Amino acid sequence: MNSNRLSKSPFKSLSSHPEVFISGGEGPYINTINVLSNLDLSPARGLKVLLKPNVGRIAPTGEGITTNPLVVAAAIDAFVAAGAEVAVGESPIVGVKTFEAFDAAGITKIANERNCKLIDLDAGSFIKVPVPDGHVIDSIKVSTKVVQALSEVESVTKATLKDDIFFVNEDEASSLNVLMN
Repeated sequence: MNSNRLSKSPFKSLSSHPEVFISGGEGPYINTINVLSNLDLSPARGLKVLLKPNVGRIAPTGEGITTNPLVVAAAIDAFVAAGAEVAVGESPIVGVKTFEAFDAAGITKIANERNCKLIDLDAGSFIKVPVPDGHVIDSIKVSTKVVQALSEVESVTKATLKDDIFFVNEDEASSLNVLMN
C-alpha cells in the first residue's frame, strides 16, 4: 500500500442500496454474530482487518455510550473465523487516553483473550492523506500511526455507526460533523 493513499475495501458496497440486518433478543455477542453471518466475510481471508469501535470515552459498559465489548468480541471472532488477522484501533475524545478507554470499555480484556492487537490511532504526528472518490472532502489529516497501521491492514471495519468519522484529527472533526449533519 502506498503510505499516502487509503486503499479501497475488498468488500462490495452498494451505497445506493445499502443492506440492513437486524437481530435481537439473544444478547450482544450472538446478535452480532447473527448479523455478521448475513455478510460474506470471505474477502477478509488472509488479510489484516482493523476494527474501529466507539470507545472514545471513559464510560462503564452497558450504558450505550461506548460499543459493547461483546460486539467487538463477536466481530473479532467472525473475522478470525473468516481467515483474517484482526486488530482494534481507537481515537478517543480530547483528554481521554486511548488505552484507558479500552480498559474502561472492556475492550482490553476481550482483545487479550483473543491475542488481538490494540492500536492508539492518535499516536504520532499527522499528515495529509487523499480520500479516494471523496464526495464532500478530498483529503484528511491522519496520524502517522494510522498510516502505519493501515499499511499493515487491508480492510477497516467499524463496529458501530455511532457518530464516528474515519480517523479525523481534532482540527477537522467539527467541520466534518457540520458537513455530515
